[in-house]
Amino acid sequence: MLTMAMASVVWSIEKDGSATAPSCVHETVYESFAGLILVSVTIAGSPPLDFVLDSGATQSSVTDPILAWALGLEVKEAGLARGVGAGATRVTVAEEICVRIDGVEVLRTPLVVHDIGTRLKATTGREIHGFLGADLFERFVVEIDPVERRLLLHDPETFDYQGPGYELQLEVVDRRPVVLGTVVVKEGGKEVPVRLVVDTGSGRSLALISKSRRRLKPPAEQSVGASIGIVGATQVVLARTHRLQLGSIAAE
Repeated sequence: MLTMAMASVVWSIEKDGSATAPSCVHETVYESFAGLILVSVTIAGSPPLDFVLDSGATQSSVTDPILAWALGLEVKEAGLARGVGAGATRVTVAEEICVRIDGVEVLRTPLVVHDIGTRLKATTGREIHGFLGADLFERFVVEIDPVERRLLLHDPETFDYQGPGYELQLEVVDRRPVVLGTVVVKEGGKEVPVRLVVDTGSGRSLALISKSRRRLKPPAEQSVGASIGIVGATQVVLARTHRLQLGSIAAE
């Protein structure tokens, strides 16, 4: 189980594999797809739309200007946006949009309008309509239960975690949660300190920026892949790292 607020992240697994959650503002069942968490939302009385839960996104968004038009959203120019891929792209924004889950209003927030829906569908094989970003994580303590595929939204004023999990301190940088850790790239290598964005919108377990640290070099055994961002696609190297350490939690 992953419980996340902009102050801390806690992983916990009950001994029997189940999870007993404290009372929450709203609970829903999500769909797991390609390492992503898909939440069914509605906007302006729309049919259900698939939004990715994305803690690495600085703002919630929709992926297609045509979808924004079909929803009747009034948009205005919002400047340039940068992300994965070279350069920048112009985006628009719709002000104060009500986002509902299971008919319950969970957000009233601006929605950025991107133009990446076609690229996402070509890559994933399905339509992804939008992203739930920092707006949601700043409003709620967000709990993810991967065993039951439940998403629980808690009031941060009353939430009190009681499980047997591990707590990691976060730093919020440009509305993104960042955690400190260490990585050993290959067996016998040295530990390299890293600052990592906790990004539920990425289908990859760990993404490292090569040469951001002197010893961060991909292992010899590797393959080539691609990552899709709001600007375009960029080539990435895929390889297995030997060890990741986050506080007292180690993954090998």
